[in-house]
Amino acid sequence: MTNNIPFDDSTLGTPGNSEFVDATASEGRPAPSGYELLEEVGRCGMGVVYRAFDRRLQREVAIKVLREGVQANSVLATRFRREARLTGQLEHPGIPAVHEMGTLADGRPFLAMKLVRGQTLHDLLEKSAELGLDRGRFIAIFEQICHAVGYAHSHRVIHRDLKPANVMVGSHGEVQVMDWGLAKILNPDGDDHEEPEEFDEPTATLDLRLGEQSSRTIESATETGSILGTPAYMPPEQAAGQIRLLDARSDVFGLGAILCQILTGRPPYDGKGNFERHMQAFHGELSDALARLDACGAEPELIALCKRCLAVKKEDRPADGTAVATEVARIRQAFEERARRAELERAAAVVREAEQRRRRRVVQWAGIAVSVVLLVGLIASLWQMRRAIHAEGQARQNEALAKLNAELARAERDAKNSALVAEMQARKEAENRRAEADAARQESQSRLKQIEKGNEILLSIFADLDVREDPGRTEPLGAVLAKRLLKAAEQLEGEAVGDPLAVGNLQSRLGLTMVNLGSAHEAIPLLQKARAVHT
Repeated sequence: MTNNIPFDDSTLGTPGNSEFVDATASEGRPAPSGYELLEEVGRCGMGVVYRAFDRRLQREVAIKVLREGVQANSVLATRFRREARLTGQLEHPGIPAVHEMGTLADGRPFLAMKLVRGQTLHDLLEKSAELGLDRGRFIAIFEQICHAVGYAHSHRVIHRDLKPANVMVGSHGEVQVMDWGLAKILNPDGDDHEEPEEFDEPTATLDLRLGEQSSRTIESATETGSILGTPAYMPPEQAAGQIRLLDARSDVFGLGAILCQILTGRPPYDGKGNFERHMQAFHGELSDALARLDACGAEPELIALCKRCLAVKKEDRPADGTAVATEVARIRQAFEERARRAELERAAAVVREAEQRRRRRVVQWAGIAVSVVLLVGLIASLWQMRRAIHAEGQARQNEALAKLNAELARAERDAKNSALVAEMQARKEAENRRAEADAARQESQSRLKQIEKGNEILLSIFADLDVREDPGRTEPLGAVLAKRLLKAAEQLEGEAVGDPLAVGNLQSRLGLTMVNLGSAHEAIPLLQKARAVHT
């Protein structure tokens, strides 16, 4: 059980204020002289831990007091004082400093020590959602634990209850190995001095419920001894109660148990209840823990070190905490060296990639420059070609325009010529039409003259003809008319007036008239002449 639990800095204030005094303080709870007890922050097998205020040095400390009801001259009181003296002699940054040891008014001993603000390693492991993410941090914490335990081993002190709950990790990364109440001092001559290990509350150390029998057996130092510690983390020799066999390598097993929980999330012995875990520790049943270590995915060196620390035979374990710390430091340095090399390789890869990108950019820019030059050349060539094409086109256009102008001039000349020809033809046609009109007028006038002549002939023939009924006439009127018509025809023919067609027409009309008058026989020669003219 740890002496300290996480502490909230927001509770700090001026001593004497109500926030510094909890309910029990007003009930006459005895306090060490010069200290003001505040709230309870933890309990262990032998005592209760309070946060307190040191009025003399104006600082906060932890006050550990022997539990109420325990006699001042009991074994627990003796062990309490021994813990105070032993912890006070272990001056190491990883072991909480003891400021003062004294006695309360009721005779119970108290211990004033450094107040560590932080969390236990057990709580940190419980809160770690994924061990692989925090493994480096936990290995660094474990190395500090090993150094603190190794320092105690160098002073021939073993802890005998190493577990994550007895390790406090401060808010600034400091590591404290707590609760040295079960510590054992090893004599250099091998005859270890061991005080009686009677205790009144077995749950503070180990409570094995074997049916109705408890493990609170009081045995002397020369006998097998009482079983002290936490079953899930203790070595087989400690689980068997072999007190004289306990040494630094027994603590090394505890260190391996802490490392096992860091790597796998569980302690070596993970049975149901203290009895089952104690039986596993007694028989050294580590097959499950070793299988979990092989499957944890940690670095092989760490797994191998953890297995060596958890060896059933203590002769197969590292010599002490310092040896484990040295091995962890070597492994960590190897890790850091590999990480450094990996980082250098990554940096080199980044540099190579940057160089390759730079080269690619150079090549790209060179390609772009070449492309630009080619493009400029192409544009210049196209421009020159365009100019040449434009000049050629202009020349062709000028040539075509000249041809067009020539064609237009020629067309204009041809049009003028055509107009002249048309004008001449029009004039000629007009003259022809005038001539034709004159001829037609002349012909018309000639015909008119012929008609007038014919009319004159007819009038002269029929001027003296009396068409009235005359009883004394010898010939019919029709015969008389026919004869005169025939005479007129002969006279017309003899006069030869007009063209033959006009004469023929008159002859044809005269002949038909004669036929109508009944002189068809006489009309036949006249009609034949008219027909001859028309054919």
